[in-house]
Amino acid sequence: MVDSAYWALRRDIVSGQIKPGDKLVEMSLADRYGVSRTPIREALRRLEQDGLVQRAGRRLRVRSHRPDEILDIYDVRIVLEEAAARAAALRRTSLELSLLARAYDAMRGIREDDMAAQQRASWAFHELMWAASHSNTLVDLLSRLQANLRRYPDGTLNQPGRWRQSLADHARLVSAIREHRPVDAGEIASTHLSAARELQLRAYADQGDLDPVR
Repeated sequence: MVDSAYWALRRDIVSGQIKPGDKLVEMSLADRYGVSRTPIREALRRLEQDGLVQRAGRRLRVRSHRPDEILDIYDVRIVLEEAAARAAALRRTSLELSLLARAYDAMRGIREDDMAAQQRASWAFHELMWAASHSNTLVDLLSRLQANLRRYPDGTLNQPGRWRQSLADHARLVSAIREHRPVDAGEIASTHLSAARELQLRAYADQGDLDPVR
């Protein structure tokens, strides 16, 4: 029951159904999810550890959006994704390679103006790559970062040419993983996400939400 409450609450926070800054009251959440307060209390504790929930005095709230936070997430994700790509190139199985290739093919079939589908397909590809690393630690850390990152609107995919470049990067990544080239795989993943970080930085600077020289 605790797991059920945790995943349901996590899903609603990540999707934005429960919004940044919203108060999280145990009694109200217990009614919402049809459970007692005990599993809700444990779920909130876990979500606080995940960084999705934060304390404001004695109360809990959904963590607010902060431009500097998303850039910090990117900085850490770049390092971890590079490690995952290198490990996947060394450890992937034939089945995992097949799944990655299929995920890339699915990405190729998405229209350039369908950013929601692009984002879902990109996340699916990366989750498969993490699994192919055969590192539970990397998967756990990247999954936590993903949950935090998905709370934010993506400021990269609407940039001209970004989806075409993303497809090219993923094609090269599949090849490097297929051919057991860990150094190349890591560099491709790092370069891809570094470019995404810069686009996100530019988007925030254009909105006046962040000093562009940061």
